[in-house]
Amino acid sequence: MREARAFTLVEALVAIAVLVAAMLGPVALLARVIGIAPHTQAQAQAAALAREPIAYLTYLRDRDFEAAVNYLTTSAGQQNPYGYSSIFQLTLNSCLSTTCLVDPIAEEVRPCAPDTSCRITYSSTRGYFSHQNNAGWEPTPYSRWIEVQKASDQSYRVRSVVRFVEREQPRTVTFERAIYPFAEAAVELYASLLQNP
Repeated sequence: MREARAFTLVEALVAIAVLVAAMLGPVALLARVIGIAPHTQAQAQAAALAREPIAYLTYLRDRDFEAAVNYLTTSAGQQNPYGYSSIFQLTLNSCLSTTCLVDPIAEEVRPCAPDTSCRITYSSTRGYFSHQNNAGWEPTPYSRWIEVQKASDQSYRVRSVVRFVEREQPRTVTFERAIYPFAEAAVELYASLLQNP
């Protein structure tokens, strides 16, 4: 008869050591991913906050275009169809020599000092970020402002900056875009197409 052979204690310990070593790799990777997750979330939030002022300023520009077309189509025959003020251009011109905050929630654009009066707050009941300091708005680690330069081609170079501190290290996320004001000729062409289909 054949003798039954069992694992020795040494073989069993070696097998357990190999299994433990094989499991430590994924566990260490998981611990690293869990440690990075808050940093990634803060960076993603900062990137979204940096894009928001640019989107709001583009909205103001497009709203001006619509207002100009409406003014032209309802006030035909007037001498100066551009008798209204361009909110978009007035807003950006007021920010040419200073930093400004852009708050789409409050529909507000005004000068601010980076890292002090440009602080962002959060309303957990509404789920909004804003520059408001009302009751119910909680402070966040983020400050946001825009810097505006007028380019030679009549566009505005808008640079949106979000600064925050994470793990005692200052971080900055910047988003920059050229925004062109609408051309008066484009408004006239569009209005004439609306009036004479």
